[in-house]
Amino acid sequence: MSEKQISSLMKKGEKLYKKTRVLEALEKFNNVLKISPEFLDALRMKTQILSKLGRPEEFFQASSQLNLLKLKKEGEIPSNINSPDIWIEEAIKLMNDGQNERALMCIIQASYISPIVNKEGLTSMTHHTNAKIYYYTAIILFNKRENYNLAMKLFEIAGKLDPNCTIPDKIKDIYNNYLSNRSGEGVKMIVPLNTTNLRDLFPSRDTLLLSTEATAKADQLFKGQNKYIEHKWKTHMLLSDYGMAFICITPICESVVGHYIPWPFVAYSKKNGFFIIGPDAGDFVHISFWCIHNPQAKSKKEHIFKYLYDLNIDLLKKEREEDLIKKTMIKLKSLGYKPSFKEYKKRFENIPKLIFQRSIRRNKRSKK
Repeated sequence: MSEKQISSLMKKGEKLYKKTRVLEALEKFNNVLKISPEFLDALRMKTQILSKLGRPEEFFQASSQLNLLKLKKEGEIPSNINSPDIWIEEAIKLMNDGQNERALMCIIQASYISPIVNKEGLTSMTHHTNAKIYYYTAIILFNKRENYNLAMKLFEIAGKLDPNCTIPDKIKDIYNNYLSNRSGEGVKMIVPLNTTNLRDLFPSRDTLLLSTEATAKADQLFKGQNKYIEHKWKTHMLLSDYGMAFICITPICESVVGHYIPWPFVAYSKKNGFFIIGPDAGDFVHISFWCIHNPQAKSKKEHIFKYLYDLNIDLLKKEREEDLIKKTMIKLKSLGYKPSFKEYKKRFENIPKLIFQRSIRRNKRSKK
């Protein structure tokens, strides 16, 4: 079957998936995989559908195939791909070399091919009794500054299976500092942290900096009527070194729920403490925020604008944008060709279009 016919099957499957006709979509993606077993996008869509359908064993098997295929496409793999110990050794080597992303993929592959002792643990990857896998997965998560609470649970499992798997002191310090910050240490508080559950939205790497209140404004457009309705509401707002979080309302969002937005998606005016989030951050209209002054402030030192000024959000934004550009450049290089912005977002992650364009230009200059 030609590439054109495979492409046609993929498009049909994606359309069916968007219409929630998932079983029909799964059939299309399976047909693609019969012809081309290593077709990454088809395998990725298959895992999503199996997850939605609640088929843990099939999802587990497809996820294992997907992870192995990604490892193959992005570098060399061990000659013996059926040995958990070999994958653990590879993960440790990569971890020590600072390649934590690939190290995590290798340790996950070790988990996938480990004997299934507990079928109920398939979806949480706690189906096996290999202490080393739990232990090094936890260390890698801390190295990546991701999901500290999950990592601590994995340390606990590892310790029960093997008492020699003790938590490194450095990681204990990182976790204690994380817990202290989540409890309010180092956070400027105009309103209490527990005003809402917004702090639960922040990734482990983030250090919370300011808890305040803001007025939010958004215009809802009625299609076909060329008519706007303005919505205003007050929201708890949390700022960190990596992003901000707020509470959205209906009908601007589908439900009253909190959202975390990384700094590269946020426009900020230092002059008046004004924030804007646009549609590129997710399923949003443009939302504007004004921080509300603390009426109990006794001096200029306690004024909200003084707090914002001290945070130096402009610098934080530049640092986070630079981090994202470097990550994007690496991902673009791994493809070996220049994808469209739409294709990049589908394959990797949602990023601002300007960041994508700057990354393309930098990669181009680096080749000269």
